[in-house]
Amino acid sequence: MRITSGEYGGRKLSEPKGNAIRPTSDKVRQAIFNMLGARMDIEGATVIDLFCGTGALSFEALSRGALHATLCDISAASLKLAKENAALIGAMERCTFIKADASKGFDKKPDQEPVNLVFCDPPYDKGLSEKALKALHDKNYLIEGCIIVAESEKNLDYSLPEFKILTEKTYGDTKIVLLEYTL
Repeated sequence: MRITSGEYGGRKLSEPKGNAIRPTSDKVRQAIFNMLGARMDIEGATVIDLFCGTGALSFEALSRGALHATLCDISAASLKLAKENAALIGAMERCTFIKADASKGFDKKPDQEPVNLVFCDPPYDKGLSEKALKALHDKNYLIEGCIIVAESEKNLDYSLPEFKILTEKTYGDTKIVLLEYTL
């Protein structure tokens, strides 16, 4: 698993042992960033990565010019791996790590800026995507026009009134949906 482009392009990331973490493949990550490139300028973005796992999506965004990434996961093992990867590529100072259940939400720090790019890649078939996005909305994490990259099982359909579907692509058993936050 490597960063595919940008400042950290080509750098190898540590991979999870076992099946507890399902990292996004390099090919799908590249497709995600191609889709994003048509919708927004990642340069200067502020990112939140829910269910971060290895952190690969955040590190790809940082490599392409995002200013800061907040990586959230309920799993201590996932956060440890994400921190290890941040250190490997030299991005620790551009990251914040939060151990929390993203589907229930977590409070924003008073000085924390709203985000304009969200990665939401929860375990499949548990109904966590919509709960996590609703929690971000309820906790005022998002700015109008924020782009959300939701990765899910291919049969999931999103029906949140605050989020407009921009595009969907399916890669095997994985569906990638780009949503836009509309107040």
